[in-house]
Amino acid sequence: MQNNNKRRAFTMTELITACAILTGIAVFLINTKMANQTAEREAARVLEWINKLTQTANRTHQAFSFEFNDDNITMQWNNESYDINPDESLNATSGCKYSPNKKFVYTLSNIYRPSGTITITGTDESKYYIIFSTRGRARISADPANNDDDE
Repeated sequence: MQNNNKRRAFTMTELITACAILTGIAVFLINTKMANQTAEREAARVLEWINKLTQTANRTHQAFSFEFNDDNITMQWNNESYDINPDESLNATSGCKYSPNKKFVYTLSNIYRPSGTITITGTDESKYYIIFSTRGRARISADPANNDDDE
């Protein structure tokens, strides 16, 4: 009679240990990638949020104002006659900064006052810009001087 001591599977302890190690590596990689937030990704996220606000303002015939601070944007609806939408804020992704501290108004005439540029700096020190025009447009640019107000 032969005694065959070959194992055909892993033990439960070995499986749990391997899963824990792989989970730890995955969490580390995800956190590392998210911690290095570039200005381009942050600018795209901010512009998407502002465009949603603009669409809501146009649909509900409300004006709003928003103010950039170092690490957040606060928005307030300006129509006193009725308040359909609650005020909102958007916090910067960890490590990103907004400058200069500035207030913009989106009017019922669908324009931004004043026109201007906000600089977004990422954790990797990259810079992108959100440019607001008096024609009611907001867009992202890698060049701060590329303002299309005169188009």
